[in-house]
Amino acid sequence: MAHALFDNVPDSPDELAFRKGDILLVLEQNITNIEGWWLCSFRGQQGICPANRLRLLPNFYDIPQRDTSLQDISALQRNCGRSQPEQVIY
Repeated sequence: MAHALFDNVPDSPDELAFRKGDILLVLEQNITNIEGWWLCSFRGQQGICPANRLRLLPNFYDIPQRDTSLQDISALQRNCGRSQPEQVIY
């Protein structure tokens, strides 16, 4: 995934149009024989995009996930002044 830093107006039919702030799916970086261009998908279209107008976003799966155990939850409840969840009375 990449975040568009600038608008892109295509110069050829192979190039994708996008606006600053759009999020594109990067299919391939540094395409063979086309240095500085990436193959991307956006709004159901595939095409090449100038890499200098995009910034890669961190991959969701690369972000360390915290394993929250029951002990952690109990500690949080104690720190909030409750040992039991609130009961809702109807």
